Amino acid sequence: MKRSPGRASRPAGGLPLQRGLTLAEMVTALAILGVLAVSIGSAIVIATRALPDANGGSGAVDAAFVADQIATELHSAVSVSRYSPTLIEFGVERSGVGHTIAYEWSGRP
Repeated sequence: MKRSPGRASRPAGGLPLQRGLTLAEMVTALAILGVLAVSIGSAIVIATRALPDANGGSGAVDAAFVADQIATELHSAVSVSRYSPTLIEFGVERSGVGHTIAYEWSGRP
């Protein structure tokens, strides 16, 4: 008996053998793997940013400390001389002597 070149052989049960995946199955599998790879990569990046740096602190803890320090000094401010999205300058009075305190930042996290 001769076989047709484009047909899969049939086992004794009569159903054709599946020899590969369709293009749709391959694209779906690659899309799922891509989403998983991006998810895992994002989780790793977020986790490493939360770890302490070489100086023993983490950026989030340092930012919280600086924000607390600014808030404490602003609480004792008697006047604000300059203010912008990236700068604040204010006057405080300590022990009867006036001081000017200025904070400036890049505006980026």
